[in-house]
Parts: sequence; C-alpha cells; structure tokens
Amino acid sequence: MSELALGEYGLLMFYAFLSFAIALFVLQKSLSIYKNSQPIRILLIISSIALTGAGLFKLGIYTNLHILFIFIAFFSIALSMYLMPRLIESFQKFFPAVVSWGLLCCLAVFMVLGQFFIPIGISQRLATGCILLWLLYFSQMQ
Repeated sequence: MSELALGEYGLLMFYAFLSFAIALFVLQKSLSIYKNSQPIRILLIISSIALTGAGLFKLGIYTNLHILFIFIAFFSIALSMYLMPRLIESFQKFFPAVVSWGLLCCLAVFMVLGQFFIPIGISQRLATGCILLWLLYFSQMQ
C-alpha cells in the first residue's frame, strides 16, 4: 500500500490529505448552527490542520512528523465521533448515536488489528473508511 505514498505518484497523497482536511473543515463549519458544538468544531479544525500537515510532510522524508500529524488527526476525529452524539441534542437520537459510536468502535478495532494482525497501511485505510462513512452520514443530516 505504501507504493502510492512513497512512489512517483506520492503527490496524489497530498491531494488526498487536503481533500480529507477540507471535508472535516466543512463539517465543522456546518455544525456552527448547533448549540454545544464548539468543542467538536475545535477538534475538527485541529484534525484539518493535522491532515494538511500530514500531506505536506511526506512519509519517507519526514516520517516522524507525518506519523505525529496522522495520530493527532485520528485522535481528534475519534474524540469528535464520540462527542457529537453526547453534546449536540439533534444527534442524540438512537440512530445517529449508533452510527457515530459504531463507526468509532470499528475505527478502534482496525487500528488495533494494524498493530498486531494486519499491515498498518491497510488498517489505516480501513479506519479512514470508517471516518469517511461518518462524514457522509453526518453531512447528509445537515
């Protein structure tokens, strides 16, 4: 999986990270209409900045910095996934809470699997898929 990041088309990963960052920034902007959304919005802004940083500081050249930015982004997104149904009344219904927390659990499982059972690159992409599904679900609720 790292051929894309480390190979001659590595620039495409910058655009992938930037697109991901923009999607999170747009979600935080759309949450501004909800009461109690400020902590989630701050976390999503941090995630956007971290993902942009991960795109700028490439794996293989700035490996430690890249990994740090990915960790910050994933951790901030995971906290957002947990807090959204807790803090925003509109998302405290059964289904939005199950979607948010269920995808958060899947994200956590994939990251643990990547530490012990499957290649980390694959687990990160599966975890990212959970985040993208979360983004799609909550973007259609706006």
